[in-house]
Amino acid sequence: MQIRYVITIIGIIAAVSVFYAFISINVTPTVVSLKDGSASESKLLQEPKAIFITRFQTLPGSVGLPLSISIDNARNVLVEGPSGVFVFDQNGAYLRSYASLNDLPYNNTSTYDPHGNRYIIDPSVTDGWITKLGPSGTTLASFGNAGDKDGQFGGLINIDVDNKGNVYVADYANNRIQVFDLNGDHLLSFGGFGFDLGNTPEPTAITVDDSGIYVASEYALQKFEPINFK
Repeated sequence: MQIRYVITIIGIIAAVSVFYAFISINVTPTVVSLKDGSASESKLLQEPKAIFITRFQTLPGSVGLPLSISIDNARNVLVEGPSGVFVFDQNGAYLRSYASLNDLPYNNTSTYDPHGNRYIIDPSVTDGWITKLGPSGTTLASFGNAGDKDGQFGGLINIDVDNKGNVYVADYANNRIQVFDLNGDHLLSFGGFGFDLGNTPEPTAITVDDSGIYVASEYALQKFEPINFK
């Protein structure tokens, strides 16, 4: 009786081992948002993704609602809001702050791509919240409307374009960043609501350069790796 019981237990353990071996071979890994030891798992994925790098040091005092992010010639990151300009180095350390001399709009309502095309935000229209104009002012494309699906926006948005012409939109009410190609087709979304590293609650400003993607809200300033679009 005892021998039969032991054989049964061994059989169950063997079956479970085979089951988990099958899962490890056939299940596709999920996207890893943090750049830590688990990021090696994300490299198994082929689709483009945004990998979190760092959250910047807490703003000294209150910058208010961040309205603009820019990179200066020394590669420092400048975050501008109603109470002034706050300067960080590339590693996220606070350097200094000073009063703003600019009369800032509520958010970046236009930007240019490397070919001289201009992207304008206008949430007052029913369809085509973002309009792409050629250098001569001709309308080349328009995309986006109200909603929470891919390619739709909620509330305030902020915009920038990378050196390949991809458009990055801070989608405030949907707590995410959306990326579009130069034709306005949706490529991916990342971030999401929450206060963990890599979440993007209520983003109000975004900028992109060859070192990464900078996203700001009144909660945090964060940096993500450049996205590898093939």
